[in-house]
Amino acid sequence: MDILIIEDDEITLTALAFKLTAKGHNVKTAGNGSKAVDMVMDNHFDLLICDLMMPIISGVTFLSIRENFMSLDTPVIVMSSLGEADEMLKKLNINFGFFVKKPIQFDTLLSLIQQIELQQHKAVS
Repeated sequence: MDILIIEDDEITLTALAFKLTAKGHNVKTAGNGSKAVDMVMDNHFDLLICDLMMPIISGVTFLSIRENFMSLDTPVIVMSSLGEADEMLKKLNINFGFFVKKPIQFDTLLSLIQQIELQQHKAVS
């Protein structure tokens, strides 16, 4: 699976990229929403994993404008330490799919990714 991780915390970004690569995924990273915009314009991704609170272009802004440059069919896992971030996104009518609270439990994230892979496989079959 081709995954883009959008996260400004270098430790979290590196750890997630390392663990997902070790599980066989092709992982690219972006440290902010601006870089993520450039990357999704130049690459295809099967999944986005996006933090909300980032410099330059926040995850909220990135998710709200992504329909201008990529398919909304691309699943998104939002990660945030904000308690009710998923409810905020719903109120803003931002399509995101899944939510994981920080600090991230890798097993939970991996389970979501496997669920997304199954959904995508069924859609292709």
